[in-house]
Amino acid sequence: MKHQPTTIRLSFCIYGDYFDVDKVTNIMGFPPTQTAYKGDQLKYRVSEETFWEYNFVPLETLLIEDNLQVFAAQVMPCLQALSSFIREFSLTSKLLFCVEMSPEESCPAIVFEEKLKTFIKLISTDLEMAVLAAMWHWDIRNINSVAKDVNETNIFEVSKKVNYPKARKGSQIVGYEERKRATNLFKEELHYEKCPNKEK
Repeated sequence: MKHQPTTIRLSFCIYGDYFDVDKVTNIMGFPPTQTAYKGDQLKYRVSEETFWEYNFVPLETLLIEDNLQVFAAQVMPCLQALSSFIREFSLTSKLLFCVEMSPEESCPAIVFEEKLKTFIKLISTDLEMAVLAAMWHWDIRNINSVAKDVNETNIFEVSKKVNYPKARKGSQIVGYEERKRATNLFKEELHYEKCPNKEK
């Protein structure tokens, strides 16, 4: 059977009650994949909002950040104008990632550099992740079998099972330090050490 690599597709959408979609096209500098005004008849439904959407070319990658780098390169030249337009009309923007995952590869890493986080914040974007692939990956690899506690040893074992089963140290796992920081923040927010049911 031919190996099927993991691919990630990214779509960017701006939507709201009403705005001039042609103005967004002028700001972006490239045509959208799809647009509609509120009340327009779409293929299977009537649009409930006005939107401008662009679908990027899928990438063969295990890093969602690779898609974001392509997105940033396209949007950076018009960032200030786009940010001002979104705020002026009280619009919402959305990044949608769709992961088509190969069962032969590790789970894609959801890691964002600080500069990309800042960039995303400037355009008021909500991140909507296609998480079903990750949940399926977690289930078929029986990752709960090593997720017994929330300490450094278990963080490494879970990360290893998710991303790179042959790993001998954290530096071999994509996004490992970020995962450690996020897990420790999660513990603090939930007051994990004081949780009476943490052994269950």
